[in-house]
Amino acid sequence: MQLTSAWAIGDIQGCFDEFIELVDRIDTHAAEQGIGEKPKLWLVGDLINRGPKSLETIEWLMKHDERCRIVLGNRLELSRGCRGDSQEQSRRYARCLAALTSSKTPGQLGSAPTSCAL
Repeated sequence: MQLTSAWAIGDIQGCFDEFIELVDRIDTHAAEQGIGEKPKLWLVGDLINRGPKSLETIEWLMKHDERCRIVLGNRLELSRGCRGDSQEQSRRYARCLAALTSSKTPGQLGSAPTSCAL
């Protein structure tokens, strides 16, 4: 029987560097415990907004959606008007936010609930 694990992380808030550091520590811990696959990540609350790297956070979540389960906070709706430092970055924000809230997004990111019963 293969061991698995899951971790809950709250309010990333666009603090991408700290989030990645935490994910790396979780992955290292799982490997040390003999857990074969990378742990599932339950991400609850605000994914973006206050930290400096909201866009990078969204892009990472989209790239790794097979291991993430998300319960959205209220910042996603408030961030629809996000603009980047350049026109290209603004387009990336718009694309990522649309994908996160689209029911047509592959995987579960597009249909992330705003609440969940455990």
